[in-house]
Amino acid sequence: MILRRDALMGIVAALAVLTASWATGATLAAFSDTTNNPGNSFSAAASFCSNPGTQTLIADADAYVDENAALSNYGASSSLHVQSRAGGRNRRTLVHFPAPAGLFCTVTSATLRLWATSADGGRTLQVYELATVWTEGTVTWATQPLAIGTPSTVISAAGWVQFDVTAQAQSLFGSLNTGLLVKDSMEDQNPPRTQQFSSREAGAYPPELTITQA
Repeated sequence: MILRRDALMGIVAALAVLTASWATGATLAAFSDTTNNPGNSFSAAASFCSNPGTQTLIADADAYVDENAALSNYGASSSLHVQSRAGGRNRRTLVHFPAPAGLFCTVTSATLRLWATSADGGRTLQVYELATVWTEGTVTWATQPLAIGTPSTVISAAGWVQFDVTAQAQSLFGSLNTGLLVKDSMEDQNPPRTQQFSSREAGAYPPELTITQA
């Protein structure tokens, strides 16, 4: 009986200490649910991105479309064409890239790189986001998706032609990845103005998208 009473008194004493500690906000452990507990410690992560940094993506689909052959598909061609030509003979290039690796990431910069095997100097080339998805082996001038948003522009040149497509990539990889359209800023020109780029089927210098994310 005496041992039981002593044990009971010990429990009561311990409860009294705990009650007093809670009342004064004293720290009893490394963490508690008391908001002003100095033992609590929090730190915010700089980013939740699982794969921050820069990576280069290679096109997984590309094709050009020809206004003069509106029902023809050129998805297997080794070259991509951008042409301004009067008489309904314009050509445009479509290119698509896989989504970058990483979860919970935000695109902070993106550069589209196309290798020009031939170029007509002084032309302004535009890159648009596409409104809907398309298929490399079936897309034609007649079925090409609408170009949407504000285009990125560069002046035509031989070798690597680089477009800042940060805004387009942020939109593409934030929702439906529909790809990009490259066209001459002033179509229906005479004499014709033509650019040719290496496609992914060419084996060398395929379209690239260099992305930095955080």
